[in-house]
Amino acid sequence: MRKTRSTAFFVLTALLSLSLAACSGSNNGNGNAGASSSAHASSAAPSAGGSANPSEAPIEADITVMHFWSNADDTIKEIAKNFEQENPGIHVKVNLSSVANHYTDLTQRIQSNDTPEIFTVWPGASVNPYYDSGVLADLSDLPWAGEINDTAKKISTYDGKLVLAPVNTAIMALAYNKDVFDRLGLQPPQNYADFEHILQTLKDDPGIKTPFINGADFLLNIASLQAVTDVYAKQPDFDAKVSVGEEKFNNEAFTNLFKRMLIDWPDKGYVNGSTMLSTDRMSKAVLQFIDGQAGIMELGGWDIPVLNQLADGKKINVGMFPFPAQDGKGSVLAAAGEAFAMSANAAGAKKEAAVKFLNYLMNDENNAKICAAINSLSAKQNVKAEVDPILATLSNYMNAAPTYGFMTWPMEVQNNLKNLGNVMLEKKDADAKLKVLNAELQNLQTAWMSDAQK
Repeated sequence: MRKTRSTAFFVLTALLSLSLAACSGSNNGNGNAGASSSAHASSAAPSAGGSANPSEAPIEADITVMHFWSNADDTIKEIAKNFEQENPGIHVKVNLSSVANHYTDLTQRIQSNDTPEIFTVWPGASVNPYYDSGVLADLSDLPWAGEINDTAKKISTYDGKLVLAPVNTAIMALAYNKDVFDRLGLQPPQNYADFEHILQTLKDDPGIKTPFINGADFLLNIASLQAVTDVYAKQPDFDAKVSVGEEKFNNEAFTNLFKRMLIDWPDKGYVNGSTMLSTDRMSKAVLQFIDGQAGIMELGGWDIPVLNQLADGKKINVGMFPFPAQDGKGSVLAAAGEAFAMSANAAGAKKEAAVKFLNYLMNDENNAKICAAINSLSAKQNVKAEVDPILATLSNYMNAAPTYGFMTWPMEVQNNLKNLGNVMLEKKDADAKLKVLNAELQNLQTAWMSDAQK
């Protein structure tokens, strides 16, 4: 069995004082790839040794940066150009890869001994193979390492070594149409009972087609938003306990969570039923939200530029709030992150050049530029990036309390979540649907334990 280490993708921001939540396929490359809670062999990440103070002699080297942020490509190229002017012996080639093919292309380059000196990753389960194979350099001694917030540092640390350079904190929560809420006299919910009242009020309004509009990423994203509130805020080590048999993924909390999503909400007409599993959220479902035919939708900070583009000049008044706690004792905010990594295969002048440019990318000014380009908050404690006003509406929630890291689900579990859609395909009564739900959750529990035993 592999040794458990600290990995995570989502973070929790507990909103106890207010009692009041990644991604895939977005333009800037934010995914919703969760971290595996399964154990991994303890590997010593190759160190960037001495890289915080590289040789004062002029460095001559060509290095490559491979990233997935289409919204930040021009920004990163500008940063590289400025860096080259200050370091005339170093040439930086910036390669933009597609979100869908990023890891496939990166793996192929590694296997072909053409590993980029610097590349982007989504912290979590998808990083594990790169760490285990020794591709990631140890960045613990670099000058910015002490400036990363505690949660971002935790999700970037493997076996006590900082092997990722966390760039941003990308928030996912529920967006609401302020004009619709104002017309109906609604306010953001303080608890789940408030949320149900809002959904029912929206359903009863003849101008609303779908109270809570969703798309094909509903199963993972909305489950995650609820889980951070109902499970992980109370038990941050839940995933680790599942992996060692002390907890079960198909426990009462998760069963109730998916029952709400897949049985109660569709039966009450709160969501767009089984059609949402074949609907792209940010190209089709979002249009109902823009037109005021839907009152609420899940939205990530990375989705906001797409929302504004689809609005096509139409004024849309949008706010955001976290998914409300089921027990009314406080909600949490779900967030994801992205990071740079440095190849452990870089050596000599290339290594010195890569370290120098990574430090340049991670200085406050350039980190703020990248975060602003992808409309995301910074993972550095003292950097305030300029973000869209819609995302800024979450600031009161974010500043209310500390953050906590937690584990998310193995990739096999995430990939099989789609099978939960079978619950909504069941045509009989709620009891028959619940039977299907229990069977599918048992399958996910089996998949989790299978991963844990690898």
